[in-house]
Amino acid sequence: MDLDEYRQDSLANWNRLADNWREERDFLLKAMDPVARDLVERLDPQPGQTILELAAGTGDTGFEVAKGLGQDGRLISTDFSPAMVDHARAVGEELGIGNVEHRVLDAEDMDLDDDSVDRVSAASATC
Repeated sequence: MDLDEYRQDSLANWNRLADNWREERDFLLKAMDPVARDLVERLDPQPGQTILELAAGTGDTGFEVAKGLGQDGRLISTDFSPAMVDHARAVGEELGIGNVEHRVLDAEDMDLDDDSVDRVSAASATC
C-alpha cells in the first residue's frame, strides 16, 4: 500500500468511527483518565499560553488543558478527521469552554506558523 492510500484509508476509518467515539465518550473518558491526568500534569498549562493538541478526538483531554490556560490562553484542538473535529466542537460547546479553536489539521502537514504555540500535546506525549 502506498502512503497516500494509507492516509486516505486512515481518514475514512476515523471519520467512520467518530460517531461511535462520541457515543462511547463516557467509557473512553474513564479508560483514559489516568493517562489524561498525567498528560495534563506533565504539560503544565499556564495562563496565556497557546497549546496545540494533535489527534484530539472528542477533545476531552485538551479541554482539561484549556482550563489551565485562562481567558488569555488558547488551545488549538486538532484532528485530521473532520467528523472528530465536529464532535470536539460540540462537546466543547456543551461544556462551555470558550478558549478553544477547533481545526481540521493533518499532523504531517501543519498549516501553522513557526513558533506559534508554546507546547504540543498528542494523546500520550507532550512536547
